[in-house]
Amino acid sequence: MMSACDKVLVDLNSEFNRIVGTSFKSIDEFRKLLRDFELQTATSYIVKSCTPLNTWFKESGIRLPERLGYQHVKYGCVHSTRKTRNDRVEPKRPRYVELNCEASVSLVEQDCQLVVKSLKMIHNHNFQNNQPWLYAKNRHLTADQEAVIYDMVRQSSDTQTIRRVVEDNFGIHLTRHDIRHVRDRLLGKTVQGPNLAIVQQLLESKGPYIVSYIEHRQTRVLTFTTESLKKLALAFGDVFLLYCIHPIHKCNYALWCIMIIDRTGIARTVFYAILSHQKQDAFYLALDSFKKIMSLPSDVQALVVSKRPALMYAISHVFPKTPLVMCSFHLLADVREQFTQTVPSLNQLLSALLEANTSAEYDSALKAISDSSSELFQYLSRNWLGSMKHWAKHMLNEVRTLGSNVIDYAEKHSRLVMYLLGRPLELPEMIEHMIDQTEALFRSGEPIGAMLHMSEDEKSKLGPDLLDALNLLTDYAQRILLQHYKCESVDKVVNRRSSCDVYSGEQKYAVSKKHLNKCRCTFHVQWDLPCKHVIETARTIGEPLVNLLAGSRWLHGFSNTEVKISKCSRSARISRIMNRLKSVLTQLDDEDFERNACSVETLIDHISAAPNCHISSRICQPAAVHEIARVSSA
Repeated sequence: MMSACDKVLVDLNSEFNRIVGTSFKSIDEFRKLLRDFELQTATSYIVKSCTPLNTWFKESGIRLPERLGYQHVKYGCVHSTRKTRNDRVEPKRPRYVELNCEASVSLVEQDCQLVVKSLKMIHNHNFQNNQPWLYAKNRHLTADQEAVIYDMVRQSSDTQTIRRVVEDNFGIHLTRHDIRHVRDRLLGKTVQGPNLAIVQQLLESKGPYIVSYIEHRQTRVLTFTTESLKKLALAFGDVFLLYCIHPIHKCNYALWCIMIIDRTGIARTVFYAILSHQKQDAFYLALDSFKKIMSLPSDVQALVVSKRPALMYAISHVFPKTPLVMCSFHLLADVREQFTQTVPSLNQLLSALLEANTSAEYDSALKAISDSSSELFQYLSRNWLGSMKHWAKHMLNEVRTLGSNVIDYAEKHSRLVMYLLGRPLELPEMIEHMIDQTEALFRSGEPIGAMLHMSEDEKSKLGPDLLDALNLLTDYAQRILLQHYKCESVDKVVNRRSSCDVYSGEQKYAVSKKHLNKCRCTFHVQWDLPCKHVIETARTIGEPLVNLLAGSRWLHGFSNTEVKISKCSRSARISRIMNRLKSVLTQLDDEDFERNACSVETLIDHISAAPNCHISSRICQPAAVHEIARVSSA
């Protein structure tokens, strides 16, 4: 606690009048302005006394508008002396220590408005070294801000990612404790998407965010770091690249560009839009421009947009059924330098464009912008080509020597491995086959428990197909239990008939009563579930998985789909998936491998030798390999 000699007097009356004002139409308006004042001055205030509207009506018989909230309310500094004290808690919370601070503001109703009756913003203490985040009240998120991060919280993004998103987009520094409270609160309710006002604010967001997997409405969005961009060409077909740069900050103008990489591998700019962020309808102008100019071919697999939340929501409105891939604009380390050199020239060209007086001057400036940006695109394509050629050869060599490392390697590159090997539908077909075999295996109605507790010798007699089917059914049975009992892991599903033991597959763990009370698991579970119910539930889970994998051409990746379906142990889930993938890889003979490997290298060399040709993102996709090989031979 501060001594008397350490106390200082700081006058914030002028700051309060400048930021908050003196009259307000509603209590919500005052609270919003007071929050801005607290953030800018690193202070915090609480209600000291008030007269609610219902109390005022009982005393005076006068009914006031509900929007006012109070007939009279007084806010005081959090460091003022409180009526109730808790000496046991006070030493643990020094930022709320009582310093007898008399700073306060009183509001009273006048002409159906709240006006400042008395103002005394003179504090006798410092302001936490200008760190408003030390007060928990200053770390609260608004409803619109919570709506922006709702998808990330629902998909269990890591804490550091959520903290970075909130800090970059809203300037609020959250702690791990804050994020835990936000996560618990949001997971228990449905949050509507952010309104256009918050999206319009995000148009000028400084920091891009990176998450692994999020979903907004019906649009699935994948995000990639800079390192993952090297793999982008192998994983996707025809793509559009949409990005926004802010070359003229003093004029608040932004240049929106769209680049298409078509089936022939030619990259070209198809659209420019110069929008002023000072205009309130900038967001709507962007949407109208996208609708009028962009027309997607039927076989386009994805839209690639820069990592800006506003772009994600804009494209979600225009193309609700088209998958999006969010990535960074800088593909390689040295691209940043080239981009920095190009931006000054774009600044001058845009200035000339904005100052054009005739249509001829406007067309000339627009053509100069197009030529300047085309040089940048060519530079990116050349560097992308060299990087892709080196990476593809390295990838093929690694596939040849997978061996015992197949699980670890395929975990990172499973989708790309399937593309390189030319069998993108092999794994979904195998899953369908396993489900069919599972149905045939248990059609006789034999209990599941008997099959689960077979010895290794008994299981080996089933044959590889039926053994895979049994393992698959075991996975599905665990998922059924987890979904039915809303548990995060099988360890929390308790069999009370076995002296409060917990069953996880064939393993058995003893659990204390304290742990049982903490988990609140009071369910009785039998592995010998009715076979028909298990098979129907397995099909309910399995068919969407197969349709996703087969229909999306591995766009979302097998591991991401598994995360969507199950919350089982990650290592165990990946191990099961990769074991099945390994069985697919071992079926490939040398002839299949050599044919695919030669086709990929021939394709890369063919594109490298072509004059003025840009690399396509389909270079290692099997369909593109065979198509270019056919054209080349013809």
